[in-house]
Order: sequence, then C-alpha cells, then structure tokens
Amino acid sequence: MGYLENTLGLEAKLAPWAGADTLPYNLRSSYEVQELRLLNSDFLVCLAREAGQTPASIEKQMEWLERQTGRRAVYAAESLASYNRKRLIERKIPFIVPGNQLYFPDLGLDLREHIRKAKEEVKKLAPASQALVLGVILRRFEPLNTFTATGLAGRLGYSKMTMSRAIDELKTLKLVEVSGIGIHAGHRFATTGRELWEQARPYLRSPVKKRIYLAEWSQGLDFQAGESALAKKTMIGRPQRTIWAVTSDQWKHLQASDAIHIIPEISKDSAHVEFELWHYDPALLADKPIVDPLSLALSLSDATDERLQMAVDELLRGVSW
Repeated sequence: MGYLENTLGLEAKLAPWAGADTLPYNLRSSYEVQELRLLNSDFLVCLAREAGQTPASIEKQMEWLERQTGRRAVYAAESLASYNRKRLIERKIPFIVPGNQLYFPDLGLDLREHIRKAKEEVKKLAPASQALVLGVILRRFEPLNTFTATGLAGRLGYSKMTMSRAIDELKTLKLVEVSGIGIHAGHRFATTGRELWEQARPYLRSPVKKRIYLAEWSQGLDFQAGESALAKKTMIGRPQRTIWAVTSDQWKHLQASDAIHIIPEISKDSAHVEFELWHYDPALLADKPIVDPLSLALSLSDATDERLQMAVDELLRGVSW
C-alpha cells in the first residue's frame, strides 16, 4: 500500500481477503474488504464504496468484523469531513484517508499530513454540484427522492468520484443530508424549490466560463442563451447578436468548421454571433431551444444594464418553484 509505505517507511502488504464473500450483504455492498499485514500485525481494511456512513454506524460495523474475524478492522475512505475524523478518533476507530491522514491507535500512530479545508470553506459550488441543485429546483430530478453518488453519476453523466465530491460539498453547506442507515443509506435535499434557491444562491456561479465572438454562424445550435434567451422569455428586445450556449466538447468540434471566424473581444460589437462556453451541459437542465431560467439568470447576474436586471427579475417571477 503505497501511502502507508511512503508515510511510515515500512513494508505494508495489502491483498484481497478470502473471507470477503462470506460477509453479510450490507457489509459487502458498503465496503471493499482487504487484508493488511503491518508491523507483524494483521488488519482488515474496509474501503468505503459510498460516502455518508456515520461514525456510530462505522463503529458498529468495524466492531462486528473484529468479533467475527479476530482482526482489527480499519475504516478507509477517499475523503472524510473533519468532524467525522474527530468522532472516529474519539471512538478510537483506526482509519486511513490516503494522502491526508492515518490513525492507528493500536500502533500509536496519528499522522496528519494535511487537513483538507475545501469541504469546510465552500465559496462557490463546483459545476456538478450546481447542476444537481438547479436540477432539483427545476424538478428535472425528483426533489424528494434519496440518491447516491453512483446513481447520480449514471443520471448526470459525471464520474462517481465527481458526484461523491458534489454530495460532500452540498452536505458541508447543509443543503443535503444523509437519509436512512446501512445498505439503505442515501442522501436527500434538506429543502427544495424557492427555499433551496435562496439558501444556495450565495454559492451559485455564472455557468459561463468563456465568451467567444464570431463574425457569423449560419447553423443553428441546441440552446439559445444570454440576452437571446431572455428576449424569448420576457418583454426585453432582441440583442444585436444571437447568443448560444455550448459545452467545451461542442466547441472543440465546432472549431474544426471552416465557418468559424473568431472576432477579438475588443471588437465584439461587430460580432453577429456569440458562443457561451458553459461549465455544465445545458441539456441537463432544459429542453431545446432555450437554456433553463435559473442558469440564464445567473449568467446575467453581473449585468449593469437596468433593463436587463428588470427582465431577469421578470424571468424569475415566472419560475414554477
């Protein structure tokens, strides 16, 4: 196990545990169990498949394994919130967070290389986190259902790791809470609709990461955005140029076209078309041909034109919270 060997300078032998298939279903589904030989002692390392286990449930599961096998059980996870680390230490439950912390009270070890503060100091939501929040508010996803990182990964097209981080981020902000225990454990939003929007609003960002101005573009795209979309949803007039939302993958494909003639931002007033490169796929939150109203409002949040701000207010009043 590279982390243990690099940290301790000791040989650590980690191998599949032959008895894993005999464990109860709830443990098999919650953990990948391997055996560890360290300092002439044998341990069982239980790598969590999903985040969300409470220290109390972890303690019960590790104690059950120890009674059944006679080996000290070690909890392992890719990430662990600081308050849960503290509770595991209080309960003297050994744990490993690779690259972050190692706690083996049996061996007198408590090594903390660094404490990750990101989960405790969220300033702006990551794109996947924001897409999930907006999807729930807009009822693209059932707001009352529980969910797991694995289920969300299949639904939103992100990796399981990305969705695990998104869930941790939303739990840090108390927007998401753990629901159920054991094999039935999942997550759910603490609130929905307008209340969720108000609570999340300080952490939401514009979906636009870059704007590209073109001399012309003869082909239509899937989603109109910016003032083009706003003009279709409110009384404000149409802008001088048509604005489209595109993903980074779409933009890579479009760049191969001979019809792409980019105009420098300094000359953007002469552009007839504008592409907004989005942090997340607008198709997650809306059906063609217009982006969703919440992302649209966020994309225009820095606009200083009073007419635009009045139109955004009108847009939000029309949302079915």
